[in-house]
Amino acid sequence: MQQDLLIFLRILRSAKIGVRSFYKLMDLCQGEASTCLDLLAEKGISVVDESVVVRELEKLQKIKGFILFYQDDRYPTALKSIQDAPPFLMMLGNSALLKKESIAIIGARNASMAGKRFVEKISNNLGDANYNIVSGLARGIDGAAHQGALTSGTIAVLAGGIDQIYPSEHHKLYAQIAEKGIILSEMPMGLPPTAGLFPRRNRIVSGLSKAIVISEAAFKSGSMITAEYALEQGREVFVIPGHPSDPRSAGGHKLIQDGAHLLHTADDVLKVLRVGQSMPILEDKIMAVPSAPQQQSELMPNAILRKKILPLLSASPTSLEDVLNAIPGLKPHELMIEITDLELDGLIVRHDHQGISKKM
Repeated sequence: MQQDLLIFLRILRSAKIGVRSFYKLMDLCQGEASTCLDLLAEKGISVVDESVVVRELEKLQKIKGFILFYQDDRYPTALKSIQDAPPFLMMLGNSALLKKESIAIIGARNASMAGKRFVEKISNNLGDANYNIVSGLARGIDGAAHQGALTSGTIAVLAGGIDQIYPSEHHKLYAQIAEKGIILSEMPMGLPPTAGLFPRRNRIVSGLSKAIVISEAAFKSGSMITAEYALEQGREVFVIPGHPSDPRSAGGHKLIQDGAHLLHTADDVLKVLRVGQSMPILEDKIMAVPSAPQQQSELMPNAILRKKILPLLSASPTSLEDVLNAIPGLKPHELMIEITDLELDGLIVRHDHQGISKKM
């Protein structure tokens, strides 16, 4: 690996550097690695030692993986267009698949048997139409989506490190995808998946894809967070309808009411994509998609967001809903990303479903 790329990876792996601050730093330093190090030193920001990332890359090499920088020609074009594209991707599998366009299929972990069977069929049909199928390797709908596209091409995006198989029951599926498809992660090798990392993974799932298909998504679910990412990224959203009394279908049905495409067969997706339409779904939530990730983001700057969040917290847990209500314009996925950064910086404590508190 080139010395400059080692430096950039060291910077990204440092405790106080997130994706947005990384791109801002790249702009300030005009992509000069040594200048970036000098600037961080001036600001008193320490960077991880080179030996740390060298060990990580050696572990990656042992499992026959490789790393992509966002300026690499092989880096997925669709993902590069989103505002917070991962600067680096860890990858296992067949990189030739990155030349194909992709469609994401996501949904409930506790999916019905009928839902999984239908998704596997849709995935197989879309794969036959020369699309990769992207999902998150989770139980239920994700697993069915991957299974349906094993022979045509599927991409599994992990919340933890690329060597962290979650759930454990998907060891065989993971191995099949690593052999025939692609395993992706932006996280360091060995990092276990935690709750705060899944929303970050979800933006990659939608960012890789030209369209996203949702099956059995409850109102408050990771699938709905991914749908919000997709809308902000200007992706087409399709929903497989379910039974009106099934709470797993409530979120998807709301998306249909707000303008998402209803899906009966794979042809419903193919017709829209081939015509090249840009139907405005949830128009008030769609943001302009920049031509490159390092352009100025329309998201709330992380420094401002941090100053707004911390004063709201005390030693007692505060619910995430209360934080969202207290900060006008704050989106759920923005909050989850900042919570992860605050937790990594040792400033807050996460209390599962009870919310977050300030670390005293």
